[in-house]
Parts: sequence; C-alpha cells; structure tokens
Amino acid sequence: MDHKKQFTNNLIKLTVLGVLLYASLFYIAPFIAENIAVLFNSKNQVVVPTKINSPSLTNFPELTNKDLITLEGVASPNVSVELFVNDSSYAKLTSESDGKFKFEGVSIIKGKNSIYLTSKNNEGVESPKSKIYSLDFDDKKPEIKTINLTNGQTISNLN
Repeated sequence: MDHKKQFTNNLIKLTVLGVLLYASLFYIAPFIAENIAVLFNSKNQVVVPTKINSPSLTNFPELTNKDLITLEGVASPNVSVELFVNDSSYAKLTSESDGKFKFEGVSIIKGKNSIYLTSKNNEGVESPKSKIYSLDFDDKKPEIKTINLTNGQTISNLN
C-alpha cells in the first residue's frame, strides 16, 4: 500500500507541476514580458501632439485715420498665419524662420474694426485664436471753433 500511496502522491505532484509549467509558458511569461516592455517603453511609443502658440501683433494702432494699414507680428516659425478682419478671413501668409510676419495694405472700414489671427503648421495643427484687437478708423477732420475776443476781455467758467 505504501507504493500505491507514494505513486499517487508522485502522480499528483507531476500533474500540478505540469499545470504550473503550462500556465507559466502561456500565461505568466507573456504577462511578465508585456509589463517589462511597457516599463522600458520598447513596445509602445508615446506621441506628444505638437502645439502652436497663437500669433500676436507687435505694432497695433488702436486708432487710425487711414483706410489701409500695415500689421506686423510674431508667430511660430514657418507657419501659415491667417488674418481675420471683422470676423472674415482677409489674408494668409507664411511666417519667416524667426516667426515674424507682415500684412501690408490691410483695408478696414470706417468705425470700429475687430481683428484677430490664427496660425497652422504643415501638419495641420492649428493655434488657438489670438487676442481680439479693436481698431477705430475715423477720417473726419477735427472741428475747431474760435471765439472772437476783444482786447482785455476775460473768459471764465468755460464748460
């Protein structure tokens, strides 16, 4: 009976060892390998999306008496810069390698004008809309009223 009991115990141990070996080859080893790959980042690469800063104007006049103006500014280098005047796309150009750009001969309307910019790189990543600039165009000549005074006359309480 001792031999049968010992044989049964050895058979049970051999079966458990076989199941553990099978599980380690097909379940445990791939799990460990995947975690090591993630740990050393050899399986997946992290891609950081490109961000573009909003363009800005550097010489913006808030008041003008001319209907054509020049706007200069800075953006990310070598990106497409789009100018919007009164919520309509006005013009596009490409910024220089130092990020500078210049829109010349920009036509504005009498009264208040709203101006903003966006930029887009070659990959199609677009910047947020820039600050909204407000420009007032007034070409009326100022009216000057003269007061006829006589010699020695004093003026008081001019409201």
